[in-house]
Amino acid sequence: MTDVVVQHLIHHTMTRIRCNDLVKKVAIYGHKLAVQLSDRLHIYRQIKGDGESEQLEYTLCERINKAFDCSLLVVCSNHLILCDERRLQCYDHKGLKQREWQLESAIRYIKVIGGPPGRETILIGLREGQVCKLFVDNPFPVQVLKLNGPIKCIDISVTRRHIAVVDDSGICVVFDAKTKEVLFEEPNCNSVAFNNDNEDIICYSGNSKLTVRARGYPGHQQRMFGFVVGFSGNKVYCLHIYAMQAIEVPFSNQLYQYIENKEYQKAYDLACLGVTSEDWQILAKDAIMNLECDIAKKAFARYKDYRNLQLVHEIKEMLAANEPEYLIRAHVLCYEGKFQEAAALYRANGDDNHLDKAVQLITENDWMDLAINVMRKLERSDVDSLRRLANYFIRKSEYNMAARIYGNINDIKAMAQMHVAAGHWTDAFAIADRYPKYIEDRSDVDSLRRLANYFIRKSEYNLAARIYGNINDIKAMAQMHVAAGHWTDNQPFTRHSSETLLNMARYLAAQEPVPNISQVLINYTMARIGRELGAYKLARDTLDRLGNLRVPPRLQRDVELMTVNIRAKPFSDAEDLLPVCHRCGLNNPLTCGMNCVHCKTPFQYSFATFEILPLIEFYIDDDIPAEEAVSLVESEPPLSDSNFNPFQNVAKKSGEIRLNRDDLTRLEKGQVIILHWPEPLKTRFLFNQMPSISVSKCPSCNK
Repeated sequence: MTDVVVQHLIHHTMTRIRCNDLVKKVAIYGHKLAVQLSDRLHIYRQIKGDGESEQLEYTLCERINKAFDCSLLVVCSNHLILCDERRLQCYDHKGLKQREWQLESAIRYIKVIGGPPGRETILIGLREGQVCKLFVDNPFPVQVLKLNGPIKCIDISVTRRHIAVVDDSGICVVFDAKTKEVLFEEPNCNSVAFNNDNEDIICYSGNSKLTVRARGYPGHQQRMFGFVVGFSGNKVYCLHIYAMQAIEVPFSNQLYQYIENKEYQKAYDLACLGVTSEDWQILAKDAIMNLECDIAKKAFARYKDYRNLQLVHEIKEMLAANEPEYLIRAHVLCYEGKFQEAAALYRANGDDNHLDKAVQLITENDWMDLAINVMRKLERSDVDSLRRLANYFIRKSEYNMAARIYGNINDIKAMAQMHVAAGHWTDAFAIADRYPKYIEDRSDVDSLRRLANYFIRKSEYNLAARIYGNINDIKAMAQMHVAAGHWTDNQPFTRHSSETLLNMARYLAAQEPVPNISQVLINYTMARIGRELGAYKLARDTLDRLGNLRVPPRLQRDVELMTVNIRAKPFSDAEDLLPVCHRCGLNNPLTCGMNCVHCKTPFQYSFATFEILPLIEFYIDDDIPAEEAVSLVESEPPLSDSNFNPFQNVAKKSGEIRLNRDDLTRLEKGQVIILHWPEPLKTRFLFNQMPSISVSKCPSCNK
């Protein structure tokens, strides 16, 4: 009796306001709360509680020390409305009277229906059956409707287009606010409310039942006690005795009514208020069957049906191509697995002779016997249908039937790919031996390369090398023979030292990703051996890179242990492991790549140990032919220039060094390595900075 409890029905929060006096009347509107006590009136303002996790909180903002005598109290943003029989009085929040209205009969129902602050609209129901509307800032009330009996309850839709009225006889009548036309009537009602989010949905209560109804359709009833006071989303708020409760109502019946009459936009708007995923599915599939692509797309997206979203995309493409409607409907039926219905639709539209559609139905419905019969009847010219059947036979592991089809249409490439995918190596090589003429065709060479790549992924390097030998790809064949040696990072016995293995891994890591060589093993090798040799910074960097790669399960535990252990090591590399640039003389980090990080000079690697050789490339003037340059280098230098070094007395320590004829004659022949390449490649010249180190090259590959 002396406390006011305010409950937020959406966020399920509440607060208690202690008034320490007899509470006579309470009114709430928006963030304002008016409480009439025995000799004064308090106005509170909500300061917290709009968020889901916020506690509801009110603060006293105005105190009017005056006793008001009224039967009904209404609060607005800036005003108070007091009702006494047929008289309405308007006060501001300071207690000053603003205006007064005299109505034709006693007021039975009053409700603030919104509006700008200080200009709110109030809906009033009178004893003589009038429904009036007045504005807080206007002294003249406006009569909206006139009924025959006293008004008991009124509500208006969110767009002000429809008005619902319940009279004392329990009849609920819904009017068009503009034309005053009666839209429908319903007996045995005591309260009514429009949905705040969809004006076509209305609910009313009476005889312990709640009825939810879509405009123009029959209503759906469920048991409920009390009076309806609000309807928002899919929740109806009702007052039963002294308790306010929120009841969640289903919209399935109203949704099906809209779908049955193909009102898909209204159905979608209603579904957005809250329906089950099954209802979304029904709406989406019915919409796509009736080619309502936009509604179907949004409905499929609601319950994340990505497969049918692809169907919507295909239907849009078919509509853009002006495909017949029956073809589109048949396509939808096939997507849903209703192949018999799709076939009947084709037959009904005279498409009995379309073999591609028949083959599609046969393969998707898994009719093996029909597939074999159709295969025997098809001509060789029906290539697309035969390919579809071949793919179906492959899925069913009927490789002989698929090979027979590929042989009939002379598709040797597809036959080879089928045997490779199935692991039939003997059959795959038999194809290569049986059809040698196709090797000369570029497209068939590409097919064999793909076959070789498949063997490589399966670690069948010898088989891949055999294929490369058949197509005269000697370089690739050599790579496969090297790979067949099974160089790995974790062999217990190897002829290479740890430093050499680390150099190999660093060299491979600096290159573009090489086919058939695992980036995981390269980085794993650098991390493991680098940690053993004291290259802790290198190991830390490579372990970070391994975090972005797909590490096989057999190495996962080692990588995790190394990642933990490396944190206890210093963030540096052993100085004796750092590569030295033989031009500028500075150390480089182990992750420097193929060039010096200081002078940008390219490194020359030994392909025996993959160490950096003391070789620096120099260039000759453009007017000197390569043959003349070679002869000048091979000539005896003057005795005074026996130790001539073209890089020693150069002012700049980076960039190209070009030598003229005089410089070439001063070079010591034993310090120059000449790399001869066939045309159109140019001959290259390398200078040995450390003549005490003997360097030799391969005459074939110049490595």
